[in-house]
Formats: sequence, structure tokens, C-alpha cells
Amino acid sequence: MTTNSVNPFDCLPDELIEYIFFTIIYSPPVEPYNHVNNIATSTFYFSHSLHEPYLRRTYKDLTSLELVCRRFYNLLRSSAFWLQKCHRDHVAIGNEPLAISTGIDFRRLYFSNPFHPDYNLLNLNSSNQDQLNQFWTPNVSWEETPVGSDLLYDEFGLVSSCYATSYAWGQYQRDNVQLLRKGEEKLVSINPVIEFTVCVAGRWDCSSICNLELCFSNGHEWKYQRSFSNGDCQWHRLVYRYVNYRQNEMPSHVSIILKGKDQRFWAGNYGTKFAQIKLRLALRQENETENREFEETMLNSQIPQVA
Repeated sequence: MTTNSVNPFDCLPDELIEYIFFTIIYSPPVEPYNHVNNIATSTFYFSHSLHEPYLRRTYKDLTSLELVCRRFYNLLRSSAFWLQKCHRDHVAIGNEPLAISTGIDFRRLYFSNPFHPDYNLLNLNSSNQDQLNQFWTPNVSWEETPVGSDLLYDEFGLVSSCYATSYAWGQYQRDNVQLLRKGEEKLVSINPVIEFTVCVAGRWDCSSICNLELCFSNGHEWKYQRSFSNGDCQWHRLVYRYVNYRQNEMPSHVSIILKGKDQRFWAGNYGTKFAQIKLRLALRQENETENREFEETMLNSQIPQVA
């Protein structure tokens, strides 16, 4: 081969090389109860804790190819490539147009996604008994299946466990929960939504009450109270979206207090039940500029359809 000969590899279009890179993927098997597949909204994602290790392994293999040549390096440093990779590998983003317009690093988002619908800043991956001992007062009990109330299902179609309070105030408390992980500091510039969610329920045979309180590091507070009459044993999802803080002044942490008790002073755990406690970041929806709180009644018959 003469020095002027063309290397056949150089003649390959970038699109073909990118396609080869797209085929490099580690992914969990699709099984019942480990993913969400909503055909109506074209939404598919795995459980965050299940999927992230696979994404990190894929990312590690792909980025090792950057050392092969400058062409590979440039292709694998392209934000457009990583956006497509997020699409193909079911990395849930949310408001994608906003993500693009604000210059989010899709390369990092691929393996470390704080906007995943299932991601929880409260890091509740420890055992239920550990959570009970660490965050709840001693008069609260853990129920693997809710007793005296409707069943509650998570987005994957599994029955949720819950924490039941008693005749004296039972309390869950988390102090100074960090809102950004290391390496996510640049997200402050896009003013993400801080979303808190919890499901609460009473029992069919005993009235109860609950109080919720969020205290942010910038001084903002949100408080909510709800009571349950006899027979109100349905679950209610309470959501608070904190949006209206100053540009580039996102609070660094938040403290959470949940309290509940029954209103008849019965011995045992007949007070308000709490489940699916979640704190996450989300991208703002179009024209979303005000803080919002809303409540959704979770009917026992509304079992998620898992495809």
C-alpha cells in the first residue's frame, strides 16, 4: 500500500460507526414488575436501581473506545450521539426540549440521571426494618401489606408496603437531605423542579390525621394537613412541586417531617399510614412557573397495566 492509499475505514460514514456504537449495550431482561411500559404515552423505563448499573457498564465500554482514534473520540464526545443513545436505551429524561435548550450534558445523564421517574433522593434502598429504626419513631410499625386500608400498587405493579402510626404522634424525620449529587452542580443553572411525593391512607374502622412539612435551606416551607374519617381507607397521593425559587439559587437541601396518629386513642397502629415516600428532581413543564400541590385518589381497582 502506498502512502497515498486511502484507508477503507476512513471511507465509512459516521452514521455507520455510530450505529455500531449504538449496538453496544448492557440491559436487564424485560420481566414482569421491573419496568413501566405505558403505550398511551410511549413511555418505557426500568426501575432506576436495576437499570443504572447496566448503563454504567455500557458507558464504561463506550468511553474506552475514545482512545482508539480521534474520530472515535469526536463521535463519542458528541451530545447528539448521547441524546440518541438515551432514546435507544430507555433513559427517561422528561421534558426533552427543555433539556436540549438548556444544554444538559446527555453524556453524563446517560449513566447518572437525576430526572428518572423512579429515582429517589431519599435513598430508600435499605431494608424496611433499617428505615423503621433510623427514621421513624418507635411507635410506628411496618406493614408488608397494608392492613385495614386498600391495597396500594407502585408504578411497576407491585403491592407497596407502608408504615402505620398509632394513638400518639408517629413521626418520620429526615434532616438536610442533599438535593444534588457530586458532579450535578451545573444543574442549578436550569432551575429543576423539586418534587416531593407521599401516599397516605386511613383505616376503614378508625379516623386519623396527618401533617406534612418540608423546610428548604433557602427558608421556603410547605405544610399540609389531612384528616381521614371512618371508612376512608383509600390511598391518596400528595404531591408538592417546588418551582418558584430564584434563578440559579436552587436550595441545597431540604428537611422532611411526616406525622400521623389516630383520633380515637386506640391501642395498636390504627393511625394514618404512609407509603411511597419520594423526593426527586424533574425538568419543568412548559409554562410551569408557580409552586403546586395536588392530591390524587388511588383507587384499589387501579392496578398498573404492566406490558
